[in-house]
Amino acid sequence: MLYAPESLICKSGQFLTITLTTKPLEVNIHYSQPIYSLIVIFICLGISHISAANHLTNNTDTLKVHHDHFGSIKFGERLTDTQLAFTIQSTLVNECQYIRFDDYPNVSVMVVNHVIERIDTDQLNVIDKESPFYELASHSLSLADFSKKYPDIEIAPHEYENGVYLRWYNSSKTKAIVVDYINDNIDIIKAGRVPSVLYIEGCA
Repeated sequence: MLYAPESLICKSGQFLTITLTTKPLEVNIHYSQPIYSLIVIFICLGISHISAANHLTNNTDTLKVHHDHFGSIKFGERLTDTQLAFTIQSTLVNECQYIRFDDYPNVSVMVVNHVIERIDTDQLNVIDKESPFYELASHSLSLADFSKKYPDIEIAPHEYENGVYLRWYNSSKTKAIVVDYINDNIDIIKAGRVPSVLYIEGCA
């Protein structure tokens, strides 16, 4: 079964018009000279595959972290329900370990009792422009100004480094996005379920 992007109209002068939709491939052909029909069909199908590939690439490049998910990684979902291939990163400690999904190579995923609890990453491009942390990542706000603008985000001293933990909870405080802010820069981004996302030592 072939699929096309949201809308695609290919025209070849007066000879042929083909329209593709997001539904299983529907082709409406109107032509005055049949000799050109197969050529234009192949051209149109080629364009549709290129467009779909670009669309997938753009989605992959723009994945952003949220309180309840990162891409297809859903916090609170059982690992067996994800249908995502993964490799194990750490040994099992008190039913807790880290894995890495093949589709998300820059993200470590904490799993506790076979449930996805949180992610850890140092990739700042996962921060959405609508997130308060974007202003820190882009250095458009100092930490002092940030704390004044976003008083609901908790600030706690960092255990080991010259910095702080910034904790942005959802409305029910069941999930959070946590940032390690060290030496005036975002160092690590964590997101997931409370209390796992607050653990300083991870699974240790």
